[in-house]
Amino acid sequence: MFPFPFLLSVTICASGKVCTGLGGAASKEHRDMFKILRTALTSDRVMPVRAAAASALLAMAPHAPFLMSTELENVAVACFKGLDGANYETRKAIAKCLGSILAMTQLQVPVCWA
Repeated sequence: MFPFPFLLSVTICASGKVCTGLGGAASKEHRDMFKILRTALTSDRVMPVRAAAASALLAMAPHAPFLMSTELENVAVACFKGLDGANYETRKAIAKCLGSILAMTQLQVPVCWA
């Protein structure tokens, strides 16, 4: 029998891959997954579960536009709470998640103000 934290981290990684595969077709499920990932990122004591939640959130971000608009502050707060007491690998995964989501909010094409 697998230990529960290992099974949870594998399940979270799989859900991130499912979000990537479904794309924007699963827009209703993205909100539910965000709630689950936010809880795993902030309140789970096992570091691989936090890292898996950060990577799944990053995989979901391009397909869930609400993460970069209405929920951006909640994402940042969850990432900062997830950094509390984390080890190096978890901090690296959370920083990559937060940095990438914040970068997605910026303009892709420069605006010419002529």
